[in-house]
Amino acid sequence: MNARIEHLAAHPEAIARLAAWQHTDWGFPHPGGTLATAELARDRFRRPLLVLDFEAQPDPGAVLPWLRAHDIQVLNVAGPRESHCPGIHARATAFLTDLFAGLAGAR
Repeated sequence: MNARIEHLAAHPEAIARLAAWQHTDWGFPHPGGTLATAELARDRFRRPLLVLDFEAQPDPGAVLPWLRAHDIQVLNVAGPRESHCPGIHARATAFLTDLFAGLAGAR
């Protein structure tokens, strides 16, 4: 898998599209939640933001350079509810387990 990870802040035109995509694909009643989170991270708190599509089976190894580049010490993970996206909890847990194992192995 060829993954390209970029700052969402570098592509502000994509935020509304991502929020709409999440609303359409996952049936969220308030797409503004994703949009508001992305805008707060980018504009108010100036935090790095990474959006992953778990349907595309992202590679945890591709996220490691992003974590290191931004010296991430606290990772906020958000996403759809299990009731709206069955199986998301297991996929996210497996992804984060692999991600943290990769971080531990890289020390």
